[in-house]
Amino acid sequence: MATTLEHLPDEIFFEIFEYIPMKNLYRSFSRLNHRINSILSSIQPRLALQCIQPNEIHDPSMMFFANRIRKLSIWHSNSLNLIHFSNIRSLELEHPTIEQLNEIRPHIIPQLEYLRINNNNTRLPGNVFYELCHSIFSGEFSYLHTCILNNIQFNCQWSILSCKLRSIQIDVKNCQDLSYLFDICPELIRLKVMLDDEYFNFHYSNTYQRLCRLDLYLRINNWSCKELESLLIVMPNLKYLSIQTPFAQRSQMTVESLANVLRKCTPKLESFFINTIFKEQSSTDDIHQLHPLFKFIHVVQAVTTRADHITISSKISR
Repeated sequence: MATTLEHLPDEIFFEIFEYIPMKNLYRSFSRLNHRINSILSSIQPRLALQCIQPNEIHDPSMMFFANRIRKLSIWHSNSLNLIHFSNIRSLELEHPTIEQLNEIRPHIIPQLEYLRINNNNTRLPGNVFYELCHSIFSGEFSYLHTCILNNIQFNCQWSILSCKLRSIQIDVKNCQDLSYLFDICPELIRLKVMLDDEYFNFHYSNTYQRLCRLDLYLRINNWSCKELESLLIVMPNLKYLSIQTPFAQRSQMTVESLANVLRKCTPKLESFFINTIFKEQSSTDDIHQLHPLFKFIHVVQAVTTRADHITISSKISR
């Protein structure tokens, strides 16, 4: 006896539908019959949606699967109507607008775990982004554990806030904002930060025990190991450290002083990377002997300054 599509068990449909793109799935199978519609309505795929064109997010297929989409990446500046995507875990905004930021609220997307807002090239009214950051650092998003945020202006009054973020990538214009961040986010494990300040002026009276990974990009002139030590001394459990500076920027640090700071402040360090211009030049053989993690050294001479830009790492850079 011939077998038709309707004779297949539901499990086969679930298996087949996993390999069909969302739009094709909706256009090919929706409204065929009551049973197929029921199967489409009951599947729980971990759907990821990237919207580049403004009209894509309002496509009928998107609306049909909206409450089952887990990851949403938006590359346009139109409104989102996030109320339809109430179960997303990951949200990325490449060209954020006031309207889009106003939709990021805990009662609209309560399951949010990951948030990335790329506002490097976007001018937003301070109060809109400020209010969103306040909601994040107040712990209003119960499941949010990872954030990538740019151009944050911390308020000293935020030190009374608290959240459960475990990983954050930010850029700050004031080194002291880091102390506010440590108070607000006591459970941080990973921090990636660009410091863009005139001076490396950091003070923090407590010890930050949980942080295991620190990625630093320093746009600060004439910083030395003394300033670096003031930061690393509060992170005794650090296992991964990366430090980078702009190509033509010179530090007031020697390789020897760097090795001393690492031995003093980071006894549990397992992985290390730095790319900068040191105050004094050292031979490759000498650098190898200064610290167990100074395993791979690469030297590039800057054309404009004729200074040696040195990369030191514990692993081969790829």
